[in-house]
Amino acid sequence: MDAAAYVQLFLREGRGAWHLASARGVGPADVDALRAARDRRYLELVAMAEILIPGVADIVPALARRYRLAIVTSSEPVPFARTHARTDLLRHFELVLTQGDYPRGKPAPDPYLRAVERLGVAADRCLVIEDSERGLRAAKAAGLRCWVIPSALTAGGRFDEADAVLASLRDAAARLL
Repeated sequence: MDAAAYVQLFLREGRGAWHLASARGVGPADVDALRAARDRRYLELVAMAEILIPGVADIVPALARRYRLAIVTSSEPVPFARTHARTDLLRHFELVLTQGDYPRGKPAPDPYLRAVERLGVAADRCLVIEDSERGLRAAKAAGLRCWVIPSALTAGGRFDEADAVLASLRDAAARLL
């Protein structure tokens, strides 16, 4: 699978690619075995990966002193926790929602509607910072303002509905602080 197919299937559509294996004759038991092997390898990789966005170690604590922060992610709980175990950043977030904490994932509005509900904050007082088209669509469907900071994989996305498209987290922090 090339990068364009990955972006389309995973980041825009949120479908994954197991249907491609099935279409090539891979049976359900073999797909399950491949998925389990992938999951094991993924957990190994995220435990070692350097995930910090440049400047985030300073920016998140500064934002937390002025704003209530939440993470609303499509990640599964175990890989998310393993990814962030070394960062010491989660203590700055009042709420973390991962896959399974809401009925339907992005681009449905459910993840953001659940966050707004749990925080008890009016939608017009919220700002979402996203990096993907699916996330932007979810935020806008939930009636929230949304700034997009594209990643290397999502840089070619369509972000016309965004309230702002920024180059970096530092740019967002400069506007907020």
